[in-house]
Amino acid sequence: MSADTDVFLPDQDLFRKEVRTWLEEHAEPRVETEPAEESTGVSWGVGSDDVAVFHNLSDEVEAERLERVRAWQRLKFDAGFAMLNWPVALGGRGLPGSYVRIYNREESRFQIPSAGELPPTSMGLV
Repeated sequence: MSADTDVFLPDQDLFRKEVRTWLEEHAEPRVETEPAEESTGVSWGVGSDDVAVFHNLSDEVEAERLERVRAWQRLKFDAGFAMLNWPVALGGRGLPGSYVRIYNREESRFQIPSAGELPPTSMGLV
């Protein structure tokens, strides 16, 4: 139990394993095409030169992308992996940020739907 929240804190290694198992059942692993340089995580001269922050997508394509993201978030929520650090009373698990970081690190190894740049940018501004 966490002293501050009276929430059971699972062992972090077991939590990581639970997350990885769930992701393996619901998402495809990322395929690395080129090894990244260890110091920066970037392979110079590989990939697109596009530096656009916002992409010019049709309304239809944007709606389809957001629907895939919505379905993924619903799946995560139903499995108990969305809103990990939100209070239990609001539908979260009341876990500290370290568990969010564990989940995000594991999820980054899988191909998941991307909402693109607009939702994260908007939420960051708020």
